[in-house]
Amino acid sequence: MTGLPRMRTCAAIVFAVSISACADRCVAQGRVVFETTSPYHHIRVIDQQGLRTLSFDGSMETRMSLKDPLTGHFEYIEYFHTPWLWNSNLTNVLMIGLGGASVQRAYEHYYPQVSVETAEIDATVARIAKEYFGLKESPRQRIHVADGRVHLRRTETKYDAIILDAYVKNRYGSFIPYHLVTAEFFKLAKEHLTTNGVVAYNVIGQQRANALIQNRQVTLPTFRSRVLAFRADPPANFQRCSVLTDDFAPVDGLLSKGGR
Repeated sequence: MTGLPRMRTCAAIVFAVSISACADRCVAQGRVVFETTSPYHHIRVIDQQGLRTLSFDGSMETRMSLKDPLTGHFEYIEYFHTPWLWNSNLTNVLMIGLGGASVQRAYEHYYPQVSVETAEIDATVARIAKEYFGLKESPRQRIHVADGRVHLRRTETKYDAIILDAYVKNRYGSFIPYHLVTAEFFKLAKEHLTTNGVVAYNVIGQQRANALIQNRQVTLPTFRSRVLAFRADPPANFQRCSVLTDDFAPVDGLLSKGGR
């Protein structure tokens, strides 16, 4: 488990920086339909050319087609379907981080046998997801307004998959909150996994992906292409990366030039 936080941290930072620069352009060309400041973010909902975007502090968190809410999302969202490669009998999933609920909508549509719980620290984000991004709570779709790590510490539930999509931002860019990338966090997550449960993943699984598609366990149209796009090799500098712990986790510092 100690290698997973390092790899996941690097990948998340690279992606978050690459999309955040588009937010101001989106605001300039689109229409702000909602704006507020919560205890955690300056939040805007922006409509532009048939797409609805959720922005936190100037970064683009979620994108959704107004005509078809299952489309228009950012490409990385589709990688959250890959836990099926490890566990072909998913029945419950915990998402840490809600945003505009792209993953939650997709799981509800494609996997009627799977229940999804989401831990979202910001009550305002939960309200916006319902009012502007079509999220509906149900026995299969439950929202807990709580920090993800606190939720794991309090719950007795074990999950077939725990998926992290939570970020904060500073002047260097967006990054995963440090308490969700440390060895202690992954130990806690492991304690709340079922047999064959999944927390983090980076895999080549073409044959298994084909079987999942042929058996119609995964019906996402682009699932095979997402699997083929995976990188199996770790980052070139992974051997120089330290294991992050609760006592030392300078996640935001890794974004600065001096922290690379």
